Amino acid sequence: MGKSTKIEANMEFISLQSFLQRYKTQILYGAALLVIALVALTQYVKSSETGSVQTKNQLQRALTQLQMAKKEEVEPLLLQINALFQSDPSLKVLFGGQVAEALLLKGETTLLQPYSAPLQKRLEKEGLRDFYAFNQTSLLLGEGKTAEALQIAKEQKSSFTNELLAYTLLRIAFLENSVASWQEFVASGDTNPSVKQLLTSMKVGPVTLEQFSHHRIQELQLETPSLPRS
Repeated sequence: MGKSTKIEANMEFISLQSFLQRYKTQILYGAALLVIALVALTQYVKSSETGSVQTKNQLQRALTQLQMAKKEEVEPLLLQINALFQSDPSLKVLFGGQVAEALLLKGETTLLQPYSAPLQKRLEKEGLRDFYAFNQTSLLLGEGKTAEALQIAKEQKSSFTNELLAYTLLRIAFLENSVASWQEFVASGDTNPSVKQLLTSMKVGPVTLEQFSHHRIQELQLETPSLPRS
């Protein structure tokens, strides 16, 4: 059996859920972009705001524990993190977003606001409005407001470029799951290198996202009844 035949056979076992399970962070929440936003913020943070090395190290250890924590361990760790923020409030801007990211991925959306709000305010203040808008949609998804997030994402795509546009189109394709949304995402790979990178780098087994996207378009076209001819 040739390579292409094997991939076709594997398509029978690859679903939207398969890609969501493996790439939930990138597809729904864009956590990779949240990190980019955090890195961008450091350009605006003065040296007097960077905090002590000891406190930073303590926060980093607490964040690592939070990322791996069981549900019952989350709130005690947040108390520890909050105490460190109180000892050095400037670090909440730098580390608050990472706390929000960890909580978002754990589904602890009711605990997000105190950590995501300072990051969002800083993004808006420093003129990084595209990151602000993208993260707002991520937070809506984290709260389970899928329909609202999808509508906003469709409105946002006309103002985004490069990575933000790539992740927005990917998000729309998975949430809307229509022929048009998948076709738009795939076609954008011809002009947007960030889309092309997602199409080729995301894989479940031997199946790339690009191969899956074409397969999904074909499936949806077959599922859509054709209009009767007049």
